[in-house]
Amino acid sequence: MSEIKNIIWILVDSVRNYHTSEDDRGRLDVMDEFSKKSIEFDTAITSAPSTVMSVSSMMTGIPSIFQSRTYNDFTFNKDSFCSLPHILFDNQFNINSVIFFPEGRNFLKSLFINISEEYWTDNAHELKFWSNETVFDIGLNILNDINKDENNFIYTHFNCRHDPNTSETVKKYINELEKRGYLNNSIIILNSDHGYPDPSRAISSQDKILLGHDLILSDDNILTPFFLYYPGCHPNKISKPISTLDIMPTILELIGKKEEFSNSNFPIHGISLLPFLNDFDKTYKTKKIRTDNRFIFQDNKVMSLRDDKYKLIYFYDQDISEFYDLKIDSEEKNNRIKDIKYASIIDTFIKEKNIQEEQIFSFHKKHISNRLESILKSNQSIAIVGKSNNKFYKMMIQELISLNCSRIFLYPNMYNILRNDHSFWNNIDDNKVQKIQKIFKIDLAIAVFEDNNPINRIRVSKEVGRLKTKKNVYVNYNFDYQERPKSIIYYFIKYSYNLFLKMIFRPQHFFSSLLSSYHKVKKAFF
Repeated sequence: MSEIKNIIWILVDSVRNYHTSEDDRGRLDVMDEFSKKSIEFDTAITSAPSTVMSVSSMMTGIPSIFQSRTYNDFTFNKDSFCSLPHILFDNQFNINSVIFFPEGRNFLKSLFINISEEYWTDNAHELKFWSNETVFDIGLNILNDINKDENNFIYTHFNCRHDPNTSETVKKYINELEKRGYLNNSIIILNSDHGYPDPSRAISSQDKILLGHDLILSDDNILTPFFLYYPGCHPNKISKPISTLDIMPTILELIGKKEEFSNSNFPIHGISLLPFLNDFDKTYKTKKIRTDNRFIFQDNKVMSLRDDKYKLIYFYDQDISEFYDLKIDSEEKNNRIKDIKYASIIDTFIKEKNIQEEQIFSFHKKHISNRLESILKSNQSIAIVGKSNNKFYKMMIQELISLNCSRIFLYPNMYNILRNDHSFWNNIDDNKVQKIQKIFKIDLAIAVFEDNNPINRIRVSKEVGRLKTKKNVYVNYNFDYQERPKSIIYYFIKYSYNLFLKMIFRPQHFFSSLLSSYHKVKKAFF
């Protein structure tokens, strides 16, 4: 194998792993061409069917569900997790990334270190969704400026939506790499972050806007095309299921930095695929691969476990499961969860799910405990204010009790909900946890913001203002400190300005933003 100098990652957003003429999300022709010179994994399972979660998990080799409590609060923390860009940066790689959508550039900036603003073209406005031609032009500016014989990491994120020439543009970029000699000394990844629900699923456009396509964990949405090229690789197609978490440790082993994958300490993590490539069918043992559609304390959370034969899907809010035999039901139409013939197999999947749930909750519980310990003094009385996820409340209350709070006060609605949860309340001292009353003098109020909705934040702030407290702190689900909310007039002006910018720079998202805002207001008041 030639000495590897460059790692070039080409991602095309939301592409399924099969061709289709029904919409613009099918496998690209350029992928068929690239498969002739690379190793294709045609059952690559994404860690998450949404872009920020998926990309952050691929770049760290651990599920994004460990990296944040909610989507709004996501920010990559390099002190808690290692990532491919940061490891490469520490090993004197030049880091460049080109991301077509503004939300990605915002959320993923800390993960990718450098979003290459010095190479942006004149039409690459920070608030705009960029066309694939713009992404290509910026990518070309990077290639024109760097030296392929130095160490470089280039991440280029294209978009399959509304562009019939996506395949040609990606092909043009790969041709540039080949013409400049990058195939002689580079690892090249070509993949997608996740698939997309097949049109046959008949999900309405409004539901996709309000709820997201990630509620569906069928294979059309969680399987993603994935191609790995490196100098000297033998083109091959591998059908055994692998996880997109495996990409990062595979790259690190290819460049001789396997030992720097410190995220292998996490209970769920990717593995290097390199040792198995010579005889994958015989040497690789298929595992149950997890996919999460949301972070741990979000509504509408769904997870799946999939191996080479079966898939379990669990819906948290409804506490129901589905189970599919993929060998005889590849379209997942026949739910076998109550089929006695599959009882023992289902049991192994449920046991694995429960083990992983305990591991994930233990991780977040430790984080919350550490954050609370930095805020509290012993023997304080604490009021928890805010409409939060029940599991978050339970975890927080348990940790406050373990930190020797004198009393914990809850608003009546949350108190009553938890009081009816007998499995939880049986382990709680009635004198420790009580309803808030205005006459109580409280040492500290912890106000928890569940989202960025200003109406909800102002409402929580007003509830805090009605209490007799010595001190108030405002936090999000990650326990990052937040500013006390400003007036509704301030937010109205700010929202109107942002909506105006969206109308100018992102007209295609203007009306969807209006619809989404209407439903947020409706939910907040009604």
